[in-house]
Amino acid sequence: MGLAVANRHQVTLWLDPLPADIFGPDLRGLQIDAPLYLVLFATLVVGSLIGALMVWLAGGKTRRALRVARREAKQMRNDLARETPARKAEPAVDPDEIENGTARPMLTSDRS
Repeated sequence: MGLAVANRHQVTLWLDPLPADIFGPDLRGLQIDAPLYLVLFATLVVGSLIGALMVWLAGGKTRRALRVARREAKQMRNDLARETPARKAEPAVDPDEIENGTARPMLTSDRS
């Protein structure tokens, strides 16, 4: 807000892509009269949009690689599910020890 109050005076923004010394002084570019704060805010908005577009474009390869990796992982999970037979779940505790009251969790090395 302070920027707008401090910079209310009119400025002329002249967008002239053609140099007058080459093409002559008769060819004029786009000329806009606006308060300075509008020119500054417009520059900020346009710059932010261009920057966001560049970041999005630069991330295209990464997004493509992520899509391919997800597709491959899904295919591998499906292949593994088809090839692996269903296994019967092994109990985490020996049933005999439950009856004796000496149950302890079985370690991987305890299973045969």
